[in-house]
Amino acid sequence: MAYQREFGDLGFGFKYYPNREKIAKLVNKSTKSIFVSEILKKHWCAKNSIRQSVVYNGIVASNKFTANLFKTFPIQNFKIGMIGAVSPGKEQHLAIEAFAELIKVIPNCELYFYGGVNQNYYKSLLKLIGAFQLEAKVIFQPFTKDKNQIYENLDLVISCTKLEAFGRTIVEAMDYGIPVIANSAGGVLEIIDNNLNGLLYNGTAEGLKNEMVKVLTDKNLYESLSLNGLRKAKFFGVETYVNSIDTILYEASINKNKFENK
Repeated sequence: MAYQREFGDLGFGFKYYPNREKIAKLVNKSTKSIFVSEILKKHWCAKNSIRQSVVYNGIVASNKFTANLFKTFPIQNFKIGMIGAVSPGKEQHLAIEAFAELIKVIPNCELYFYGGVNQNYYKSLLKLIGAFQLEAKVIFQPFTKDKNQIYENLDLVISCTKLEAFGRTIVEAMDYGIPVIANSAGGVLEIIDNNLNGLLYNGTAEGLKNEMVKVLTDKNLYESLSLNGLRKAKFFGVETYVNSIDTILYEASINKNKFENK
């Protein structure tokens, strides 16, 4: 049985031994293969098969999720955040470049990064922050398992990754009623319905800045994205995830002999 959660080669530059083609054959020959998004399944599988299933990551609902409370438009300071390891693949430098332009239009903003750091990349980000004179505006926070500590501090969540296999932090932000902006690529496209429950940008710093200005200057849009994001997050509950995995494991057990005999 195979369980694929990342692109690996495209997202992180992984090399497969002995080669990618061999691994792909093993994945396709598995009794069951589970992928966290349709686009990841297409990356590994040349054609559809009953052996292949997509099960989106499940999240544990927050208190705000169960109360179904949307987030009201911030009155004063806007706190923007990225959640995940500070590493080149997450493209935090692009967020800083976009933020530097954003504060020329909306000065009352702060940018937060949550997660462990790649030291070399972190140092390059500090140089970039210094070049833009953003030292008082950009805050790095360490990794924490306390989701409330993260999301209750934020008014907007952004994702700059070029190719997310899914986008768990996007769903978590929706679950807290926080509007999200993400790069228009990968599994994110299976979560965000553009301008309905989130915003997509074109992968450039200018595009990200434009979408941030859009949502942070429009109270009706902000609160609409918050409410619709809460509704979308319901489709990614942990119970749905567990039930789906349980069904697949059961199917794998009863079909194992049939597949082996082919």
